[in-house]
Amino acid sequence: MTADDGAPQPAGELELSGELELSRLFEISNDGFAIASPDGFFRRLNPAWTRILGWSLEELAARPFIEFVHPDDREETLAEFAAIVEQDKATFSFVNRYRHRDGSYRTIEWTRAGHDPAGGHPLLEQGRAGERVGATGRESDDGEAPEPEMVGE
Repeated sequence: MTADDGAPQPAGELELSGELELSRLFEISNDGFAIASPDGFFRRLNPAWTRILGWSLEELAARPFIEFVHPDDREETLAEFAAIVEQDKATFSFVNRYRHRDGSYRTIEWTRAGHDPAGGHPLLEQGRAGERVGATGRESDDGEAPEPEMVGE
């Protein structure tokens, strides 16, 4: 690999550059990136979640994520999360509903890559509290989702 000026970049600089690019992508993406620990708390979220759900990142991280999931979707969500944590399950197009700050629900389509035999766990981080599960969530507008409902109506 070479730098912009054509000079070779040392491997350490490439690694740092790649980490900075990934961090920047994480911050500017319109899709929600989330990293959760097996205890069910978000440990890292990107700013897209504030736009998607209306909560601050601190508010989303302060409570177990399942508290934001529609009551009718909780059992299936917990089963999917358990399969990811316990079996390293890849997830493509898992859909559930999350409560927006305004009380309505947003349909979220989740994707998570499983174990990559060539390069480890692309979306699994090792931390002091153990493994953390990473996934992306996108607000779904496929027309198949139920109408948003209001909490407390």
